Amino acid sequence: EKNRIFRNRGGRVFFEAGWALHAAMEDDCHNLMEADFDRDGRPDLAVVYEDRSDPALPPHARFGLTVLLNRIENPNHWVGIRLRGSPRTSPLGAEIRLLTPAGPRTAVVVAGDSWAAQGAPETVFGLGPTGTAEAVEVRWPGGRITRLERPNVDAWQVIAAP
Repeated sequence: EKNRIFRNRGGRVFFEAGWALHAAMEDDCHNLMEADFDRDGRPDLAVVYEDRSDPALPPHARFGLTVLLNRIENPNHWVGIRLRGSPRTSPLGAEIRLLTPAGPRTAVVVAGDSWAAQGAPETVFGLGPTGTAEAVEVRWPGGRITRLERPNVDAWQVIAAP
């Protein structure tokens, strides 16, 4: 069960790019989480793997974690949004909408979009080389909306639940 990373060439055409991106691993990979661990606007990966090279290892000693930091240079701009829940409002299920001159972009905060792994309640929106952002709207579970005007570009914003 070697890990695979597929890159979209456009439309429905994909190619396996793990080796080219220096992200391929020979170990048996089980769980994957994508997040921006170093807060630079480029999505990074955390992979749980199982080392089966030594059958004498006890089960708890076979598993490890590898963090793959994205070092691909990219001149494009971005906006990062991290949601902070409250005792009565979870960020799970919230819809984050970024409003730009080119049109809206939407992401939904989900739990468990990878097998036995859960991502952070955040997203990064790519804006392209001349990117600007007009506003961010968050529709929280239950229907309440929080709006942030003119979010900072190339930076993270934290939006708290109402």
